[in-house]
Amino acid sequence: MRIAIAGCGFSGSYLARRLIVEGIAKPDEIELFDPMNHRTKCGIMPCGWGICESTLKKAAELAQLDGDFVIESFDKVKFGNVVAKADLCCFAKPAFINACLEGLPINRFKFPGGNFDLVVDATACRNVIRFSNATEQLWIYTRQVRLKRKDMPVERMEIVPLQQGGVGYVWKFPLKNEVHYGFGVVGGKTVDKLPSWWTSKPEWFLPNNKQRICSCRGRIRASSPRYSKPVWSRSDCCNHATLAVGESAGMISSVTGGGCKEAIDGIEILIRNWNDWSKYEKELIKEFKWADKEYEIVKKLYEGKKLSLKDYRTIQKNSKRVGFRLGIKEVVSLVKCILAGNG
Repeated sequence: MRIAIAGCGFSGSYLARRLIVEGIAKPDEIELFDPMNHRTKCGIMPCGWGICESTLKKAAELAQLDGDFVIESFDKVKFGNVVAKADLCCFAKPAFINACLEGLPINRFKFPGGNFDLVVDATACRNVIRFSNATEQLWIYTRQVRLKRKDMPVERMEIVPLQQGGVGYVWKFPLKNEVHYGFGVVGGKTVDKLPSWWTSKPEWFLPNNKQRICSCRGRIRASSPRYSKPVWSRSDCCNHATLAVGESAGMISSVTGGGCKEAIDGIEILIRNWNDWSKYEKELIKEFKWADKEYEIVKKLYEGKKLSLKDYRTIQKNSKRVGFRLGIKEVVSLVKCILAGNG
């Protein structure tokens, strides 16, 4: 089987490695495509590097990767003024991706099509597989800088409110001697709906700020597998199947913006259902029902609607999946962080 994987970010690289480890494909049967036009020092668009630590270690084991990718572990996370228990870590995301891609050549251009038995869209923005309907898209627009920790002392992972306007939050992720400091704001297809804080350029985000180590920006599609259909399709002209994985397949947490754990979980569903693409899509949608609810909650917030008690309970339940152990008090504080600038 000749397999093309479009996109060599976290999901595309992890899938390639898992296919090889499972014996589904040999290295020379996988062809990778990624223009890598990210003008960042690490070569990727990282946003935050946070993940549930137990999930990361299990993924490294399944992918048979050597080394410890954990940079710093946290048993607590701060939401506004509330501290909650957690099983989280900041990890070496670029190193993890490079370890998955070791020995695999990458075509540094967009997927051009061609004679493949299977094409995997891991491009996040679905550059290969198209949507079946015109569902309104919501995006989490992000900016991030990496700073020296002495310039921004942080004891643990922190989530704090936006300074003004919009649905979103600010994060501070410690990386030993450094800190990832960034923010994400929910918006539509254009930046016109974003709050004024986005364009006011807070001090840390000014290009001439000499204290920055590096910076990047990006956008994350708030979604779920159900809202990302089709997860797979068959091309009549080329007689091959096209699958979506990672953000392309809606493997995303719309509330947190996280996608690494979600990609790992979704790709393991794909591996279990290899060659039965309909079953893959069906099981993915079933297992990611929680993501449907998160997307609907974020959509409510974006539209200025109030959340119900059921919505709060949903956030509390889903928080366990990513390593947070939140009570209702912490959930209310989390939602306040997200809603604080929304008037």
